[in-house]
Amino acid sequence: MRTCTSWAPRTETQTKTTMKLAIAREPGRLPRRLLIDDQTLDLPEMEFCVLKRDGYTWKVESFISSHWPDRTRYVAGGVLNLLREGSPMIVVGGELAPFAADLKGTRFFGNRSLSKLPVRKYTEVSEYELRSHHLILIGGAKLNRVVRKFEEENADWPLPRGEGGFVLDEETTVDPAKSLVGVVTLNPADRRLRTWTFYCDDPKAFHAESAILKNSTRRRRQPDITVIDVEKNELTEHRVLDKKWKPYPKPMGNE
Repeated sequence: MRTCTSWAPRTETQTKTTMKLAIAREPGRLPRRLLIDDQTLDLPEMEFCVLKRDGYTWKVESFISSHWPDRTRYVAGGVLNLLREGSPMIVVGGELAPFAADLKGTRFFGNRSLSKLPVRKYTEVSEYELRSHHLILIGGAKLNRVVRKFEEENADWPLPRGEGGFVLDEETTVDPAKSLVGVVTLNPADRRLRTWTFYCDDPKAFHAESAILKNSTRRRRQPDITVIDVEKNELTEHRVLDKKWKPYPKPMGNE
């Protein structure tokens, strides 16, 4: 199957002779035609449609709403939400490029490799790429221009801010100059997607032996927030987000 679109078709059902798939399209950018296997189909002005292939011929069978959950809502799973679907893109500050290579060499949760993921410097990545990928962002606002852009344009991204840094609860504030904070949260460029940000303003935090690369084992619940003490290179805590994308008020145990 070859398509000429900017979105990835999702297969719903498939047999030897037919295939049904739904194409989710960006609101406000609804194309009128779809070129698929050298056949041109007229499309309705709707965000979703179902196509059916019978032999070598494609037909528009029906027009429906989305079959999939609302991706703008919080879903538990942490990093797995990025790795189980789509192709994340790594966006890195220039001087932190070696850490991107270290990250790609790490096997997460036993067998998930990041070795084939594309890497862009923050000076090279396009607006379209930012809104069409899950993003792995390396560096804090002082080291990565994309992180700074998202932070300036979106309150409480990637985490709520207070006078001393990221506020995790009433008694816990994390200084991004002294801690490396890994956060899985929504992608501000498209809330249906996710960002996994390695946030620290100290470039010395980003090295091959960082404890954040050693905390990739499978757990019953995956954290959304990982905090590493940069000086000690030790895990401080894991935490999840609540349904409002805010830190849960208590750190995780050893579950």
